[in-house]
Amino acid sequence: MGYRKVKESLPVTNAKKRRDGMKVIDEARETPVEYGDATKPCNTALLSTKIAAYDADQSVLNQMLADADTVSNRIKNEEKEIKSLYKRALSGAVSKFGEDSDEVEMMGGTRSSERKKRVSKPKQA
Repeated sequence: MGYRKVKESLPVTNAKKRRDGMKVIDEARETPVEYGDATKPCNTALLSTKIAAYDADQSVLNQMLADADTVSNRIKNEEKEIKSLYKRALSGAVSKFGEDSDEVEMMGGTRSSERKKRVSKPKQA
């Protein structure tokens, strides 16, 4: 299963468009426009900084997801190899000690004498 990369959210996309508009407005004036107040500033530079931090964090997260995907694939391959080795070991135990041996049971297999016999039921007419 591949991990999904994080895509840019709609608010961030909209914020980038607004920032671009704010830049155009700032270029038309002598001093940048302050859209907030003294306690809560809001200007082009602050918005640009926040967007850059978001982009950097998103890039880090996507790299982590890619790394997790690589590790996940490696784990799946190792599980397949372990399963194959286990089956071969159990088959080897059956061939060395027999189908009904205690050794086969010790390795997690089922002794042939403990297997349920299949019983067919007669059809009712």
